[in-house]
Amino acid sequence: MRVFGIAAEVHALRGDAGRARAMVQNGIDMANARGNGFAAAVISVNLLQVNAIVGDIAGTARAAADIIVELQRTAGTADLLGSAHLIQAWARALELGGPDTTSQIRDALLEHTSGGTRIFVPLYLMLLAEAEAEHGHLDQARTTLHRATLTARASGERVWEQRLPARRELRPASNRLTESAG
Repeated sequence: MRVFGIAAEVHALRGDAGRARAMVQNGIDMANARGNGFAAAVISVNLLQVNAIVGDIAGTARAAADIIVELQRTAGTADLLGSAHLIQAWARALELGGPDTTSQIRDALLEHTSGGTRIFVPLYLMLLAEAEAEHGHLDQARTTLHRATLTARASGERVWEQRLPARRELRPASNRLTESAG
């Protein structure tokens, strides 16, 4: 069932949010039909990731709150809770007049990685950089973006390098990063 989440992320990266969300819903439906609450929880977090990838802020914080409640009932979901908390804080930070939630995003990133999980760290660092930039912390945002790029290169999760910074027009300082070919 994880394939539905992966397919959703691919569609989101290609800009097809509708198809991405349909993939997530199909995965959730299948997981629930099979009584697999853990798989449904994992795929639910993919919905939040799709929203982050395509930059859909409206309703994302509320959706994350609902998913967080479900994740708290499911054993073995610490990294998923970190993901949900992080995306919720990112969405709140980018809402019109939203609060500066950068410290909450950092805490959620620690929660996400507390068990050794490293997947999505480049994406989550980029979301942190967006929130930092949104709230006027431009030097910090550039540093975070640089860290995201280095992490992506080290982990091989390089797809995020070009997608998210371009969406928000947040660029790293030119003396810190050169364009990559990946």
